[in-house]
Amino acid sequence: MTDMKIETLETKRLRIRPATLDDAAFALSIYNDAAFLEFVGDKKLRTVEAARDYLDENFIRSYRTHGVGLMIVELKESGEPIGFCGLVKRAYYEEPDIGFAYLPDYTSKGYGYEAARATLDHAMGSLGYKRIQALVSPANVRSIGLIKKLGLHYDRDEVLPGQETATKIFAITV
Repeated sequence: MTDMKIETLETKRLRIRPATLDDAAFALSIYNDAAFLEFVGDKKLRTVEAARDYLDENFIRSYRTHGVGLMIVELKESGEPIGFCGLVKRAYYEEPDIGFAYLPDYTSKGYGYEAARATLDHAMGSLGYKRIQALVSPANVRSIGLIKKLGLHYDRDEVLPGQETATKIFAITV
């Protein structure tokens, strides 16, 4: 386990910060959004308590274990959380993948690109990663567009552990 401090990133309009258990109600709204359910899947989070446990077991544990994880994206001006973006370290891959999701009112406004660009720059600069992947449902055309805009290129299709259909994998290498 690492005791590495997870840095808060800032862009012109956004703050990208580590999640806390106080973000449970917000996480519940993201994880039950129709687009999230369609393209990522149902994590079976139906209560704030379940969302709190999920944040602790996934986001916060990842910070402690890997020094990276999904982070809360909030508007810098108001502090309102609008989505999440960060690096996911999976046991079956050496390199992390970038992940993101936003509430519907905050899509198509450039926030996803802004947060993901800051995340990639930090990962490949300060954190020293040489390769980052993005895993995406083939039907998620909007996310694929953002992934390509970030400079990731199609690498392969792969059936991930626990899944029945192939996932598209994109990658960027320094």
